[in-house]
Amino acid sequence: MKTKTILVGNASFDHELEKQFWLDMELTLKRQGWAILFHTMRNKPFGEHHMILPARLKHVNGYMGRLPSLEHKHYPLWLTNEIADLIIEWEHQRWSEFGYEMLIDGGLKKLAWHVDRLFQKVKPAICMTTNKIDHGCLLFKLAADHYGVEYRFIERSPFDSILCEKSGMFAESQLFDEIKTQTKISSPRRRTSGRAIFEHLQDNTEGFRKQRELNAIDKELLSSASQPLIFLPFDNVLWTGWAQKGHPQGDIDYPEEFRDPEQTIQFIADEVRKQGGTLVLKFHPSDNVFGELPSTSFPDNVIRLTGGLEEILNVVDGCIVFLSKVAFPAVCKNIPTAIVSTNTASILELGDKFRTKRQLRALIKQMCSEPGRREYSESQLNTAYDRIGWLNDEVYISKTKIFNPSRMNVLKFADDLVCSVETSEHPYPAKLGLDEWYKISASTKKVSLGFYDVH
Repeated sequence: MKTKTILVGNASFDHELEKQFWLDMELTLKRQGWAILFHTMRNKPFGEHHMILPARLKHVNGYMGRLPSLEHKHYPLWLTNEIADLIIEWEHQRWSEFGYEMLIDGGLKKLAWHVDRLFQKVKPAICMTTNKIDHGCLLFKLAADHYGVEYRFIERSPFDSILCEKSGMFAESQLFDEIKTQTKISSPRRRTSGRAIFEHLQDNTEGFRKQRELNAIDKELLSSASQPLIFLPFDNVLWTGWAQKGHPQGDIDYPEEFRDPEQTIQFIADEVRKQGGTLVLKFHPSDNVFGELPSTSFPDNVIRLTGGLEEILNVVDGCIVFLSKVAFPAVCKNIPTAIVSTNTASILELGDKFRTKRQLRALIKQMCSEPGRREYSESQLNTAYDRIGWLNDEVYISKTKIFNPSRMNVLKFADDLVCSVETSEHPYPAKLGLDEWYKISASTKKVSLGFYDVH
């Protein structure tokens, strides 16, 4: 029987809203006899029960004790060699490791067995992660599947709130099926809420990430570039599985014809050039795969910018997006937008959805031949307002009062979450003294591995 424990893999506490969400979750669940164990690979202690390991696998290798001889030779059953190879390759790309670093493999084995022991001893009823790509999250998702633990995917929503999915975002999102079952999605209150968020997105393009404004040099480049300007806000390729060939998450979320990100940039740039235009390219702030490449690595009709999104969106004539949340403010600002993936913004039905190069080629031609803002009909806007209101009120989690108090607040979310699973009477910390075995403080900076001997 599972314990009343939620195991959270590598949660983000960077934004004040995220901190408040997790604090509210911990307090709400504690009142109901539940406990949250935060396992992070960043030096940010958080919550009553937390565990901290180094971010880099080669540091994990030296940070943790020796593995038993049998475990040293292989991974847990739920971690295949193919996935392990992808994690090791990802780690080399993430930290710009040149050459093969053997310590990374050792760190992965130790971390994988560490996660395996956590699931065996804690017996959590629920596991939550913020992505399914980096090892601090992926290993927890794989172990949860193996041990039959209820899983939830937690991320930042496009509305400055929190989203929760049962499997994942984008192509794995349940929202596309759920909205089809909504027979009465429209209501005066929901439409009013949706309209307020729509207008908010027009002026708040940065969302959680506030960035510096465009400087004078960037503006000069844009004004002197061949018109029209087509904007491509690139995904965070390492954290979407796009950067790695054969990554299963990349295969799920990206259309087959656009599976290679370098070839995708080249294709779009070529099509924009044929129409006499310029491709404005902005890499994700966390991208160290493409973002650090010199400008000479890209076609000559590409301008790469690092400035604020709002300034860029105010001057471009069209936008092409894959998984980026930029799709939301783009369509709300009436910019002709091509959505070339299963992006949640397609629910609003304001952008054009494409899956093939032939379809995208035709739209780029149309964008360039008829530059300008798109005019939405009253019916289109009302549909978008209703659906945004539904997402805000019934799906995304927030205590914000900016858009009217959302009904899907933390208390309701926590209640729905714990009612979905069967558990034993007590949470793990109260039953087995988790504090004594696992809690890691900034002062000790060492992990107790005594549980390796517990079978």
